[in-house]
Order: sequence, then C-alpha cells, then structure tokens
Amino acid sequence: MKRSIALPLLFMLLGAAAFLLSTRAVDGLPTFWGGETEQEESAPDLLDTAPPEDVPPQPAPPAAESFISVPVYVTAEEALAMLEEALVNPLYDIKNEVVDRSFGETMADLLLEKTGRVAVSFSKGAADFFLPFRFSSMVSWKGNILGIPSSTRNEILGAGRLHLTMAPALDKDWRLRLNGSARLEWTRSPTLNLFGQEIGIASLLTDLFNRRSGELLARAEEEINRSAEIREHAQREWAGLYEPIPLGSDPELWLSVTPLSLAMPPFSARDGRLTAVAGLKCLLSVTAERPAPREPNPLPPLAAMPPNMAPGILLNVESSISYGALADYARSVDIPEIDIPGGSVVVKDVRFFGRGDRLVAEAEISGKGPGGAVEGKVYIMGRPVYSRDDEVIRMEDADFEERTNSALAKAAAWLARPALLKQMTERMVWPLAELREQTAASLSEMLKGRRVADSLVMEGDLSSLSLESLSVGADGLRLSLSLGGEVALRYGTDRASGGKK
Repeated sequence: MKRSIALPLLFMLLGAAAFLLSTRAVDGLPTFWGGETEQEESAPDLLDTAPPEDVPPQPAPPAAESFISVPVYVTAEEALAMLEEALVNPLYDIKNEVVDRSFGETMADLLLEKTGRVAVSFSKGAADFFLPFRFSSMVSWKGNILGIPSSTRNEILGAGRLHLTMAPALDKDWRLRLNGSARLEWTRSPTLNLFGQEIGIASLLTDLFNRRSGELLARAEEEINRSAEIREHAQREWAGLYEPIPLGSDPELWLSVTPLSLAMPPFSARDGRLTAVAGLKCLLSVTAERPAPREPNPLPPLAAMPPNMAPGILLNVESSISYGALADYARSVDIPEIDIPGGSVVVKDVRFFGRGDRLVAEAEISGKGPGGAVEGKVYIMGRPVYSRDDEVIRMEDADFEERTNSALAKAAAWLARPALLKQMTERMVWPLAELREQTAASLSEMLKGRRVADSLVMEGDLSSLSLESLSVGADGLRLSLSLGGEVALRYGTDRASGGKK
C-alpha cells in the first residue's frame, strides 16, 4: 500500500522538476522551449507616439516695402560729351526767312554753326551751356526808294556765343525733357550794308532766332533721347530685377527683387554736377533655394517722387530658412550617445516642421536602459527665438509633446527623458552671424562698381543689417531683415570698360 502511494508521488516530483527545467522567466512571464528566441527576448519596445495635432502657421505679415533712394548724377564732362554728340553742325540752317518788313522786305538765308567746344557750368541750381558759333547769311532786300523799286543782296557775317539754360527732367513716359531756353550773345554784330549805309541787324536776327530756338532744343532733345534710349534701358533693367541674384554658395543664398515703382524728380545743378535722387520701391526676399522663374511686369510710368526723400537705402528683406536646412544643420552637429542610468540613447535622425507658432523637432531614437530596450520617434516642441547678443536662433520653452511624454513613461524610458531633452535642445541652435555677415557682404559687393546699363555704374555700401522679426511658417522659419546704407549711380562714358554686370 505504501509502495503504491510512493510511486505516483515520485513521478509527480520528477514531472515538476522537468517542468521547472523546461521553463524560464522573462519579465516575470513563463517562456517555453520552442517559444521565443534569445533575439526576440531583447526586442525593444516601440514608442507609441504621433506628430502633434496639425495647427496652421500664423499668417505671414504683409511684406515690408524697401526703398532705395539713389542719387543719379552726371558730371559736367559727361554732360559735355552727350551735348557734343547732340549738337552737330549746322545748328541752324533756314532758307528765305522773312527778317523784316518795316522798311521794304528783307529775306535771308541763315546759317549758324558751332566753331568750338561747349563750355558747361553746373552751379547755383542752373545748368548753363555755352557754345561758340559763327553766323553767315545771304540777305536780300527789295523795296521802294523815292518811289523807285530797288533791291540788293548782301552776305552778312557775325560771331558770338550760344547760351543754353536747361532744367532737364524725365517725364512719366521715360523721355528726357531739356526744359531749356537759348539766346544769342554777339561778339561780332552782323550789319547790313544798304547803299553805303551800315544797318545793324543783330537785334532782328536775335528776335528771329528766339522765335525759332525751340526747334534747336527740340532737335537736341530728340537726338539725346534717340542715342540714350532711356526707356529701353529702363525696361531691360526693370525686367532684370526679376532675375534672382546669387548672394553666396556656402550656404546657398538667393536674393529676389519684386520692383513696385520708380520715381525721379528734375535734375538740380550744383557743385559741378547734375543730380537727381531716383527712388525705387520694391519687395525683397532671401531664400536658401534658387527661386522659380518669374514673368516680369511691364515697366510702369515714372511715378511722382515722395517728398523729402534723402539718398540712402532702407531694405526690408523677407528671408526664410527651410525646415530641410534646419535639419541638415542639426545632422551636421553630432549628437553624442546620451548616457542614462543603466544604459544609453542614440539619436538616429531628426527633422523639423511647424505647428502654429511652435517649432517641432521629430527625432528618431533607439536605446536601452534599466527598463529594457526602446526605439521610435519623439517630438519636442518649442518657440524659436533669436538672440541678438549671440546672433543665434534657439528653441525656448522646449519640452516633449504630451503623447511623447506618455510613451516614454509607458516604455520605462522615463529616466532618459531629461538627458535626451537637454542634449537635443543644446544642439538645436542655428547661428546667424555668418549668414548675416555674408548677406551684408554679398549685397555690398553687388552694389560696388556694378554696371547696371551701358553707361550707368552703381556705387554703394551697406552699413547695417539686423534681424527684425522671426516666425514659424509653412515651409520654414520666416525672417525679416532690415538693411541700411548708401548707394549712388553715376553716368560713365567708358562704355567699353570693365565693370560688374
């Protein structure tokens, strides 16, 4: 009887021992032979996270207009060259012009030719040109002397100086208007010898010339407009403003200009120059990628000049740093393996996007700690802020997104949270000093000695550049830059010489 009880008990004990030997505990749960492998035992927990709820970015504020107030000047020598080309001989050539009818009828062929170079004076608000000339005329007279029909024909010679006073300006159709007057100053007065009597006719010829001087000025004006092709130059330069301008290659930067209007008051004469302050109103933007081609708007009529426009530059540049560029920079800054109690965490990749006014960093992580292995994506949200002292953009008030916090807690990776947040936010800092300096240097270089037309050269410099605002946009961080400085245009007759174009 005892034997029959002992045998089943022995088999029960042997079976229990076999069961214990054939099982093992992982995290307190039994695993049977033929079940999970050693590799499956260490499979990491996958973080149950998701991107933050989609919140549209704040609307971009209206782009601030930029003003470039440019002194356009022409020196006396340059104006002289233009006028020499426009005033070609004969200056005045008319046939059978009635000179006088007070004593018979006097008719004349009149010829006026320049005999030397033009002298120029730009001072006290007046633009004066002096041209030496010679005068010759074949004068015919017919009338009655004591009831007897009589006639005579004489050649008359004279010399003097043609004095032109001008206030040149561009009209709204981009044509140069000389707005001038002309008068004769005789150095050798012409006289008519009539039957042995010398009759001075300088006043008669002067009155005649004054009545016809508008024709001379109109011809000079037409010739200057024909040769200068002001509207054609302006149209080409206006269209050229729509071409993106490379500012740098490392990093790649492009300047886009959207011109709005152009204005120019009449020229003023002072200090040996004809000067006018031209004004360009435009929108500017700087991007890290080459902008798409744009169709230029037609050249607008020349606008009225705003009052009290002083020479200089006030540029408000709308710029952006794409989320891709932010990620590229963050990847270039090595984030070391982050030590935590009982293990470590590695950041494998990172990307950025916006949610409302917040910048979001999506980091792909993997690691192992006392609670086991974990991997997945975590989301950090913060406000992008620009530090003027350090000239950097960094994330402030940064923290893990709510669902990420919960996932880290559930995965027993909570111990990694503070170290991971600290290491990542310390490396999410984007320096702007080099970008600012390169933008200013590139724009300054673009302004120096740049030939904007065959005979117009730009000279200028930027003295300041600052970041005025920073916000989260749909495709990246929006930056508003403000620039100040000086610029001028000069007319250069050395059309074949070098110069940046």
